[in-house]
Amino acid sequence: MSEVTRNDGNFLKHKMKLLELTDNYGLNLYQHLKNCIKHMLYQQRSDDFNEFEILSNRLKLESRRHGPGDHLVSNPAAFSTAKIQQKLFMKSPEEDEEPVADEGEEHPLPNVVENAYYFENAGIGIRKSETVLLSMAIKSLVNTQAVQTARFWGKIYGLIQNYYVVEVEFPEGEDMDEEESGDTVNRDATEADDEEGNEEGKDVLPKSRWKPPVKVPKEENHTGTNKKVYFVCHEPGLRWIKLPPVTPEQIVAARAIHRLFTGILDSPVPCYPPFPGTEANYLRAQIARISASTQISPQGYYSFGSKDEEEEELENEEEGERQNCVKNEEYEPLSIDELADPSLQHWVHHTSYILPQGRVYWWNPKKGLGDNFDEFNDEEEEENEDGINVKNTIQPEHGPPILTPISSDLPIFGQKPWSVRISSKLIPEYASVIVSSNIWTGAHAVSWGK
Repeated sequence: MSEVTRNDGNFLKHKMKLLELTDNYGLNLYQHLKNCIKHMLYQQRSDDFNEFEILSNRLKLESRRHGPGDHLVSNPAAFSTAKIQQKLFMKSPEEDEEPVADEGEEHPLPNVVENAYYFENAGIGIRKSETVLLSMAIKSLVNTQAVQTARFWGKIYGLIQNYYVVEVEFPEGEDMDEEESGDTVNRDATEADDEEGNEEGKDVLPKSRWKPPVKVPKEENHTGTNKKVYFVCHEPGLRWIKLPPVTPEQIVAARAIHRLFTGILDSPVPCYPPFPGTEANYLRAQIARISASTQISPQGYYSFGSKDEEEEELENEEEGERQNCVKNEEYEPLSIDELADPSLQHWVHHTSYILPQGRVYWWNPKKGLGDNFDEFNDEEEEENEDGINVKNTIQPEHGPPILTPISSDLPIFGQKPWSVRISSKLIPEYASVIVSSNIWTGAHAVSWGK
């Protein structure tokens, strides 16, 4: 045994002895000495040696009055939050009759505690006390909103406050109030103003051939990037806030910047290139990007449904691409060896890919140009190396279809996009498989054999 090992063992032995020496109020000698030293280092007074006994007695009295450790009384914000969270455990009169899901239908309230248990076994997740509060907070959201499904999406840390994010899906026709979109393009009015200005001016300036880019409209509710709705709160028990729908412009801008969240939804996003919106819009854009990249499942867990559903979906969706899947009721769990295969061929994306345009379904800019498309397209003729005029045509954007294996994901700057491991190599029969994103740190998928 080395000298370092013996010293470490003696230190732990003495520390445990100090931890065992406690008074009737639960304060141990080790914690008391630590508080005294911390106080002296903070004050840095010259008479600490002579006043040590006085300081020790004063700290003992404070600990006996408030109890050992940090106190909520010294933190008014934490005390106020605790008072609000206390209401989560009180049943309101409106909740006398709990809504019960029909047989064969999934209850909208997720089992957050059970999911957190398996994530904790995999070394991922939040504190148990935090999980219980979050479960009660999601229950209050489900009871006040007519949601079809709800799911704890994750937690995002901010400089001032954090965000707890819940992903919900509303039934068709029961969504919240639709906000008017300002995505319509009025080129005729702009050109009319330019012509009027030229007539009033004394000198007729050359007509600019530059055309402003067409503003891509946002996708409708229940579709594409706005298929799901997201609610956030800063602490479980506080008010749930609905994030606005995301626009393609915001997704494209979010790809070009790197900003830390402050935790204040209405704060501006100072950056370059400028971001079109507040932090609420930036948060919603990042949620869309993270969801499209990291929401994965074992192969076969989701399917495209019956042939009739597929044909109906293909008729409604543009470019004939399937973007919806349903849970496979006949799914047979894959083995641990298959799920933990380093090739990752047994894991697939079950959320639609976001195109470079910022949408799931490609939008043809010709729709925004209207009658001016032919004129605009004629001016976009260019000469190639042989001097022949070549007309630029708009090429539709395509991405990988849904349920594509994650093994086809390309590395970014040489970084592999995914890592896979099992929770226990000693007992692999009951281990979980964890797939972690190396691009979006903190995004994990866990399979526990169900």
